[in-house]
Amino acid sequence: MVSKAVSTSRQGLTPGDEMNTSNIDISENRSFLVSLLCGLYALFMIVSGFVICSNSSITRSNPNSHYYVDMFFIYMFSMAIVVMTLLFVIILPKRKQSNANRRSNDIALQNGSGPHEWELEGYPDVAHAAEGANFYMRIGFTGFSVGTMLYGCFKISEAFKDGRSSSIDCKGVTFLICSFLQIVFTFMQTMFIFKNHTIVVNVHKSFVKWCMWHLIATNLCVWLWYEITEIENDIREDKDEPLLITIIRNASVRSSEGQNEEPLQNNETMASEGNVEDIGCYAYEIIAEKSSEYLFPCVIEFSLLGATLSYTVLSSVGKPLELPSSKNAKPEVNRDCHKANSGLFGGILVFMVTIVAVAVFFVLVDNLTMPVEAMTVFYITEIVLLSATFAGCLISILKLKYLRFSPGEGGIDSVLLMVSLGAVFMFHLFMIISSAEQTHVFGFIGVLSIIVSVFAIIQAALQVVMIIDGMLRSSVHDTHLQSKPGRSLVTFVIIANLALWAINTFEAKKAGHSGIHAQYYGKVVWSIIQHVSIPLVIFYRFHSTICLSDIWINAYIIKEN
Repeated sequence: MVSKAVSTSRQGLTPGDEMNTSNIDISENRSFLVSLLCGLYALFMIVSGFVICSNSSITRSNPNSHYYVDMFFIYMFSMAIVVMTLLFVIILPKRKQSNANRRSNDIALQNGSGPHEWELEGYPDVAHAAEGANFYMRIGFTGFSVGTMLYGCFKISEAFKDGRSSSIDCKGVTFLICSFLQIVFTFMQTMFIFKNHTIVVNVHKSFVKWCMWHLIATNLCVWLWYEITEIENDIREDKDEPLLITIIRNASVRSSEGQNEEPLQNNETMASEGNVEDIGCYAYEIIAEKSSEYLFPCVIEFSLLGATLSYTVLSSVGKPLELPSSKNAKPEVNRDCHKANSGLFGGILVFMVTIVAVAVFFVLVDNLTMPVEAMTVFYITEIVLLSATFAGCLISILKLKYLRFSPGEGGIDSVLLMVSLGAVFMFHLFMIISSAEQTHVFGFIGVLSIIVSVFAIIQAALQVVMIIDGMLRSSVHDTHLQSKPGRSLVTFVIIANLALWAINTFEAKKAGHSGIHAQYYGKVVWSIIQHVSIPLVIFYRFHSTICLSDIWINAYIIKEN
């Protein structure tokens, strides 16, 4: 007993302090184990989704393969809907009580009656206190969710296009249930993230962690699902197009001449019954497949943003909070276009020229005698736009250096920029290699393709430097508020990125008509490269616009040290 007391006194701890320290260690250990188990669950579900979706594409002839995919995502979507409902019903109402307590506490402090009981507890169970996502990211997230829900509606509409004998018989009722649940999941997640992206939860933390890990896994599984499906559709479309045309033509002849079975019998000699049935089912997916060229990037970007924003909420679970009454007031933000007019109108001019060039490309590319002219217009427009944006970024860096630099971490925005920038590098490096190897075949078009890719890599890299540096800048004194150095150029770069966003949206169609890259890599490999890279390239332009908008506002306010 004496030695124990001496040991305790040497450490400066009383037995009560040792007990509290032990309780803290147990709590931290439990929190670590919960996070580890939830992470393992998410990893298992993501790998399971990849295996099930890949198996469905590889064993397409197996009539039960798509049922495995449907049942897996029915579970993922249903569980995600349930957990978000529980969060809305059980967890989030505590935030309203915390807000009421905070208002009562502030009134008590103003009246000089001392701290409220809530303040003595240290921090509330649920509160909006995390950094969260900025407004423009949430607006983009909402826009991508609309595109995702439209795509789901198109898929459901295919099932009822020709009554019960169409897609329902091909894919079954589970396909409809899965598509409907995806629409509900998309809507609920959009509402949850938009309203609660800054939430910090300090109650039922283990359950909330599992909920957020499940949302992360669901979003990543959807991303894998659509990547695999789009690649498979491209391969099957190229492989089965002649047989599909024959089947549709024979079906039309049979319907016009009565129940004549001979054309179909001739067609059956070219393909097995399973293949004919499979392609027949594929013919009923025309609306969804045609719209996927434009809505597919929305699904990919919604899934990636959903996983990222869910992770930001997860990282705030159990985070200690400061008392709301002790927070400093936010600086006043001026959102007018002062010192931005020249960049605004210059950007609008560039944007309009880009839209006209894209329209000319589609007009010329439909004319089979003018594909080279169409590609030339598109490439030259992209070179001019990238050059102007590069100049805007370079001069912006030189202008923004007069503002105060506050060292710090860029946070989730920097991570998203770096990941999407890697996709930009990957996509254009693939294009440079294939174009360089085939300049002797495609001539001037191949040279233009190389120039575009080199300019795109250089401009994207410089833009990331500008954005990360600009997000750490702020005004020091009133002179900066009056002159706003670099704001006009930031405005121009914002609109130029919107124009590049429009160009990258049609990147797949441009690459498909050029034929350079598909001929070099093969259609299957090039399809994989496109579907992995292009959505992230589009996301790079989208997220760059968001970060630049943040610089446009926050770099020109005076912040407290």
